[in-house]
Amino acid sequence: MSETSTITTGPVRASSYAIRFRRAAYAAVRAHPGVRASALNSEVTRANQAIYRVLVDAMHVPKSAVVLITATLSVGGGDPKIADVRIDILRRDDALSDEATRAVAAEMARA
Repeated sequence: MSETSTITTGPVRASSYAIRFRRAAYAAVRAHPGVRASALNSEVTRANQAIYRVLVDAMHVPKSAVVLITATLSVGGGDPKIADVRIDILRRDDALSDEATRAVAAEMARA
C-alpha cells in the first residue's frame, strides 16, 4: 500500500527553488520510515531537473521571480515517487505595492 505526503516549498525565489524543494522533500519523508536516502535523492534530482527544464530552459522565468512548488510524495515498498507537481509563479503587483508603501509611510509619519 502506498502512503502519501505533500511537499511544499513555500514562497521562494526561482533562483533557489532546488535546495528548498530538496529540504521540503526530506522533511516530508520523515513520515515514511524506511525510505533510503539514495532513493529519495534520485527522485528529488529527477523532479528538480524537470522543474529546471520548464522554468529556466523553456519559460525563461527570471531568477528573481517568486515561486511556490507543491508536489505529492508517495512511498510504496520503500520507494519514493514524486508526482502531481504544481508550480505557482507569484506576480508582483506594482500598483498594490505602491499603495502599501504610501500607506506605511503615512502611518509612520503619524507615529
